[in-house]
Amino acid sequence: MKYRLSSCPDPHWDDVIKLMRQHKNHMYMAVEDGIVKGEFMLEAFTGKAAQIHFSMQPGLPYKDTLRICRSACDAVLGQWKDTNGDRFLHSLYANIAVSNRASCLTALKSGFKKLGMLPSGMYIARHNRHEDGTLLVRTL
Repeated sequence: MKYRLSSCPDPHWDDVIKLMRQHKNHMYMAVEDGIVKGEFMLEAFTGKAAQIHFSMQPGLPYKDTLRICRSACDAVLGQWKDTNGDRFLHSLYANIAVSNRASCLTALKSGFKKLGMLPSGMYIARHNRHEDGTLLVRTL
């Protein structure tokens, strides 16, 4: 969750718990063979859309990162149902700092489409500055 906690220069678990209690955030772990490979969080729910954030463990092979991102999005968009049996979410959106090219590329390879830029849409604490965000969306 280090990139998600961009307002914290060096986040710890207390910061993650604090973030989880805000704004009805929902955090999920990607676990394989009893090992946490990554996390993703859903927040900022509006209608049948939510913002998604991914954080993968250091050293995870890129093919595994792509597989986890794709399968998590496929599950959230295609398998999760509301109490009426309808799809819970119809779209996921992301706001990624333009300097984080690896994450932007991963999102695109995971089925997200670029919508545009959000000027000064990200705060980067370790540099104490704002940066443009790349807005992306994924649907089924």
